[in-house]
Formats: sequence, C-alpha cells, structure tokens
Amino acid sequence: MITIAAILIMLFLPLLLGWVPVPGLAGFIAGALGGYLIGRPARAFTIALLPFILLGALIVLIALGAGAGWGVSWLGALGTVFAGLAVIWLIMHNIAMLFGAVIGGLLRERTARKHEIERREWPELPGEPWA
Repeated sequence: MITIAAILIMLFLPLLLGWVPVPGLAGFIAGALGGYLIGRPARAFTIALLPFILLGALIVLIALGAGAGWGVSWLGALGTVFAGLAVIWLIMHNIAMLFGAVIGGLLRERTARKHEIERREWPELPGEPWA
C-alpha cells in the first residue's frame, strides 16, 4: 500500500507543484517524499522510473494520435512540437525525481538506523515498583 502511495505521490505531486519556477524542483520534492515513504534508495529509484515510463507512453500516444488519419498536417506538426517540449520537460523533471527518490530513501534509512542505535543505548526500564 505504501508503494502505491509513493507512486501516486511521484506521479501527481509534480503536477500540483507545476507553479514552482525552478525546473525540476517539483520532481525533486515528489521524489524525496516518495523515496522517504519507500525507505530504501534502490527501490525508490526503481519506482521513480515508473512515472517516467507512464508519462513517456502518454506523450508518445498524444504525439502519434494528434495527426493520425484526420488529413490535417498542421495538427500532426503541433503534436510533434508538443511531444518535443514535453520530452525535454520530462527528462529534467525525472532526473530530479530520481535524485530526490535516492536522497529520500537514504534519509529514511539513516533515520531508521539512528532510532535503532538510540533504542540500543537506552537500558530497559525495570518493572513498575507498585506492580
């Protein structure tokens, strides 16, 4: 269930943060949150590739379907221009998302190790005296 939530965060959060003026920052934030949810950097990296594949397939379908069979050549050219711009955006966005996913996974591992070390350092408390 956490994996599905992480995929949804990595897929839809950059769309919600589309107003952020720095290219790739929305993808980095989404990747970091998704990677932190997943907890392991390698798995977070792999799952961050899934939105890239889904969005890439959508862009290809839009570009191919824009001018197919309608006899309108300018619509096909417009679809090609859209696909070119979308691919540039997608590459910047997903490279930042991949870095964010790895960093989020590393932060989660580091936090888990830190809490594990803290639990080992504290001695077990004896039972309550009145019990």
